[in-house]
Amino acid sequence: MTIDEIKSWIISLLTRRQRVTLNELLEQAESKGIGRLALFIAINQITQEERDIIARNPIEITRISIGNEEIRISLPQEMEKKQIARQRRQHTKSTANIMDVLFKEEQKEEQKQEQKQQKEEQKQEQKQQKEEQKQEQKQQKEEQKQEQKQQKEEQKQEQKQQKEEQKQEQKQQKEEQKQEQKQQRLNITLPGFNESDVERGVMAIIQYLNKYWSVGRIRLIDDVHHITGIPRDALSRILDAMGKQGLVEIVEPGVVNKTDKTPVIGIKLSELLN
Repeated sequence: MTIDEIKSWIISLLTRRQRVTLNELLEQAESKGIGRLALFIAINQITQEERDIIARNPIEITRISIGNEEIRISLPQEMEKKQIARQRRQHTKSTANIMDVLFKEEQKEEQKQEQKQQKEEQKQEQKQQKEEQKQEQKQQKEEQKQEQKQQKEEQKQEQKQQKEEQKQEQKQQKEEQKQEQKQQRLNITLPGFNESDVERGVMAIIQYLNKYWSVGRIRLIDDVHHITGIPRDALSRILDAMGKQGLVEIVEPGVVNKTDKTPVIGIKLSELLN
């Protein structure tokens, strides 16, 4: 989605609900594949352009480094239209005095009735508590005996199961590692570039996005270049090819996001050194 599309989506959401919290906004944004940087830019433009929208209590969500500069990404904890805020203030002022009078009268009557009820309830509760305590003590003793027996039996069974599960898990892990290594070799070819560099570049970008799910394009290319030694132009071409296959999402202005199609791999970036 473009910034203008994100802005129109936020405005329509406020028009329907009149008030939106940060958690609600982040959940819906993630479902639409909107990154936090794009959301930050759209909200800033809305608050400058739309005078009837209020953004309250900004909180820092993350920080993004671009070159030598560090940008703080802050989002409001609540967004609301001014008309709703004014209506609330006027309504509370006009009804405050009436409510105070009614509450005072009701409280006097309620206090009298509550005192009577409390005395009666206290007597009944004391009787019930004594009887319940006796029954609970008996039940606790019996339950403790049964629990001790069950615990011993369960411990024996758990120890046996743990040994068997450990053996099975070790076998499965070995097989899964082999299968993952095969699946992780994605078919991306770039004419004029070394095949091993392309394969290492794809793996490095995936591992980077497994750790940082949303990052600037330039930052990603520079970091992967310094780690792997792969040329920047090759990494840029690899990134575009991955975007076409849906393995990553490239959004304006120059932000790369992890997608549902981005594989999760267990290889460390240090293992991809040339």
